[in-house]
Amino acid sequence: MNHGWEYKRLGDVCKIVMGQSPNSDSYNDDGDGLPFFQGSSDFGEYYPSIVKFCNAPSRVANENDILFSVRAPIGSMNIAPAKVCIGRGLCSISANIMVNQKFVYYWLKKSNSKLQGKGTGSTFRAIGKDVIHSHLIPIPSIEEQQAIVAELDAINDAMEVKRKQLKALNALAQAIFYDTFGDPIANPKGWPMKRLSEVGSIITGSTPSTHNELYYDSADIPFVKPGDILQDSVSYLDRTEAWISRFAYNTAARKLPQNTILVTCIGIIGKVAISRTECSCNQQINAIIPLNSVNPEYMARCIHAKRSVLSEIANGPIVSIINKSSFSKFPVPIPPFPLQQQFAAKVKEIECEKENVEATIARLQTLLDSRMDYWFND
Repeated sequence: MNHGWEYKRLGDVCKIVMGQSPNSDSYNDDGDGLPFFQGSSDFGEYYPSIVKFCNAPSRVANENDILFSVRAPIGSMNIAPAKVCIGRGLCSISANIMVNQKFVYYWLKKSNSKLQGKGTGSTFRAIGKDVIHSHLIPIPSIEEQQAIVAELDAINDAMEVKRKQLKALNALAQAIFYDTFGDPIANPKGWPMKRLSEVGSIITGSTPSTHNELYYDSADIPFVKPGDILQDSVSYLDRTEAWISRFAYNTAARKLPQNTILVTCIGIIGKVAISRTECSCNQQINAIIPLNSVNPEYMARCIHAKRSVLSEIANGPIVSIINKSSFSKFPVPIPPFPLQQQFAAKVKEIECEKENVEATIARLQTLLDSRMDYWFND
């Protein structure tokens, strides 16, 4: 919407500092110097995770500065949690008295697709200071900026409350698992151990030929890839990024029924999901079709809790890999089936609560997108 606002160049209303990589000898993991961010790899929802430090910083961003990724990828943003050192993958942006810092943040979040479109480079796209400096930003009155920020912050704050609820519900399910069964690595309750091949059929995924259009001419069957599976909790899948046709499912893909357990075994090892419908998966995933005597909810949570051990048996010169044979031999504790069922019933109640929370988050996100469009679409 056109609000009749004046536009100025970002560099005329903000201080922009382009990052510069310090000498690698100054990097450390010991807390010596300033927190160091080379690029956006450590970015979180709002603040980056501090992993590395630098005791001889070349370029510095101050606390609450906007950290903006200028390469691979362009446009990712976080807020500096303290005075930090920034490498060449980032720039810092701090507003002058004409503009509200959070207003700048929201504007960049909405308009950074324009900045992405100005990226150059054959290997990976990047933008320089001239592009950032000349990027136009609307300048309503400072009072109007503050009102816009307050409205958008209120929606974001409500979503953050719901995200924390989701995190707490995930933690509750895992806590119930440990309370009921104990640590599956130490197995303090002495449950009998079985190999995964003894608790279900093990199937390694495959990808139907992309040269056959009939395999992909309709979105009939979810086709699971590692990116569909969460890392920090068990995922429940009925929709995926990629789909295949029913014809591909019946003739060229691995047929996996509802309640199949899916485990990533290439790259990031041990991400776990349960299929809520029939599906197929690619070769980076090993699937377990559990026996009737094994509850899929229990087994998925057990494997997720043992993912660190699963990672230890992975090999591969470049990428971590667990082949089907090693995966099949992986040992898991098997408590009595009625106890598995009782646990699954409790988790089902938690998942129902999670679905309600996720629906609220989705509604809030729709509202935020709508208000961002209202304020910031030309």
